[in-house]
Amino acid sequence: MQFDDKKKENREQQLKTLRRKGGTLVTSYGMVSTEKINLSEMRYDLVVVDEGHRAKNVNTELRRSLVALRVKGIRLILSGTPLQNNLSELWSVFDFVQPKIFGPYQPFLTKYAEVIERGLLKDATPDQKSKAEQLSK
Repeated sequence: MQFDDKKKENREQQLKTLRRKGGTLVTSYGMVSTEKINLSEMRYDLVVVDEGHRAKNVNTELRRSLVALRVKGIRLILSGTPLQNNLSELWSVFDFVQPKIFGPYQPFLTKYAEVIERGLLKDATPDQKSKAEQLSK
């Protein structure tokens, strides 16, 4: 559904239809955080978010607003910055696109992120390097 009508009553009708039937949302993080309409009240068949790399921090209000969207279908992110600084940021982005793909956040950090990142350090022991290599295969 496209909001192309500036008249308030027509826009309200379009929103009622979207709430009832679902639809497609193409948005950016800025719109999710500043739009006066509560986007989390709607159902979406498809959500496309520009600047998807901004989902990297699990503790931001922007990410919480995005995760609160009711998406019954496909979730896509667009980003000119696809690689993240660490695995916890990667978990955050992937968790929006495919919820629960890596499991809950804290166990992911303990089992994978910390082990792999520790093994990549210059002063990592041979055992730490080996564990990191095994996990990253």
